[in-house]
Amino acid sequence: MVYRIDDVTAVSALPALPTDNIGTPGFFTGGSTSGQSPTRVRFWWLNMVQEELVNIAEAAGIVFDKTKNDQCITAIKQLISGVASSAVMGTPGVLADGDVAGKLLYYAANQKAPVFVYGTTTVALVTTTALGTALQGFLSLGGGNVTGTMDWGSKTAAATLTHRYWSAGAPSEGDATPDVTLTISGGTAGTANKGVTALSTGTFDLTGIGSIPVPDVVDFNSQGVLNAKTADGRYISSVADAAASLKRIISLLENADGRAVFGDGTNNSVLANLSDLPTQFNGVDSSGRGYGYQKFNDGTMIVFGYAYYQKSTGTTGTVITLPFSFPGKFIGLNCTDVGNDNNAVAAYPESQSSFRCWGGAPTISYLNTEFFYTARGTWE
Repeated sequence: MVYRIDDVTAVSALPALPTDNIGTPGFFTGGSTSGQSPTRVRFWWLNMVQEELVNIAEAAGIVFDKTKNDQCITAIKQLISGVASSAVMGTPGVLADGDVAGKLLYYAANQKAPVFVYGTTTVALVTTTALGTALQGFLSLGGGNVTGTMDWGSKTAAATLTHRYWSAGAPSEGDATPDVTLTISGGTAGTANKGVTALSTGTFDLTGIGSIPVPDVVDFNSQGVLNAKTADGRYISSVADAAASLKRIISLLENADGRAVFGDGTNNSVLANLSDLPTQFNGVDSSGRGYGYQKFNDGTMIVFGYAYYQKSTGTTGTVITLPFSFPGKFIGLNCTDVGNDNNAVAAYPESQSSFRCWGGAPTISYLNTEFFYTARGTWE
């Protein structure tokens, strides 16, 4: 219970202390049978005791309450807790009376010259030599929880920032080789995210990562989520030819014509067309005779098969439909009689998918003629 007396006889201002020297400082007495008078408690002494208690409560922010008899001890506990929470780690180089040199000491901010800047409180350190010696170059932390934003490195001067980690415990004397080294360098003042990050370690394990956002493979301006399990299947992987006679392929694209082309990352990136690769098809017709086609790298192709000229068509000739049309042009064809008559065969292209033919003896006569043909054209 800490409060100022509120009796009707109390005054609003603290009375002045008496200036007379009443007696010798000592202790209270209640009188005695031998005639010793009891000690008289004067008002100014009670005011002094009252203000001492009130000051303790007010310093801790305690609201006076007549019904509580623990306010003074509560205030003292709060004041002690506040001093402990505002304490900063000092150094044996700044000693107070009673301190022992060589010990790692702690000082409250209001007890020493400034040591650190903490919020609006500035606490400074006279020297850091003794503290560095006591810590032996390391500050051992047994874990903790950082919930706020942390900044590493200088914001005003360019520098290389190195973080080193030991997974097997604190390094022993002379153990200067860490398990992991993370180095940040090459930043640009005033420009975000322009530094270079270098990671040196034994194994960089990504098996626990569900997805990796990566730059777009075309323009590198946007990002897409790349599943770590399929990363190898998304990008073309190749190396430059040792003799430099071949170019490295880094992209596979589709041009305006719908053709797939390879690229080497330059403006002249079209290296080849998948359709340029020689392709062929072979089959047999209902009579068991073969037919098919063959494409070549120079853009030409041939179509081959079996045909039959019927003499009933006479000078009109028989129109034969090719098993495969020429995507480009039908240039011409050669025909060979497959019978024993050695008939002559004449033919010319009718369209991209057919030709007209005649067959007969070398003299002007039309005879039924079976023949093989090889038609020539282009596929683009």
